[in-house]
Amino acid sequence: MWHFFFRLAFILLVLPITAIADDTAQTPMIEQGRLLSYLADKSAFTLIDARSPEEFRASHVDGAINIPHSALDAHRQQLPEDLDGAILIYCKTGVRAGKLAEALRRLGYHNVEVLPSKQLMFYSDMVVFNCGAKS
Repeated sequence: MWHFFFRLAFILLVLPITAIADDTAQTPMIEQGRLLSYLADKSAFTLIDARSPEEFRASHVDGAINIPHSALDAHRQQLPEDLDGAILIYCKTGVRAGKLAEALRRLGYHNVEVLPSKQLMFYSDMVVFNCGAKS
């Protein structure tokens, strides 16, 4: 009988996580040159970190602004005025970044992309682009 409950728990807990991972795996890679140009002069796009303020304080990509996916209204003044300007959003798995990207598109932003999680590297107190990630 306990095998049944174990299998049920596995289905309810693990499969949704797998589905989330599969969704983020479908996010197209960002061109390496774009990431490198951002690191050189920060003007290639607006970089938004969709994680919580606590996560952002602990570590973030240099030059990123923090707009938590669940607090867009409180941070609208940080958004660029140009609705056609390039915006690149990241979080740890791509889920929160995807939610924020959709919200920005509903606000009229046209050039919004999500940085795939495999193009980020998280090391204790540092987040950096993984410019050598393979698609």
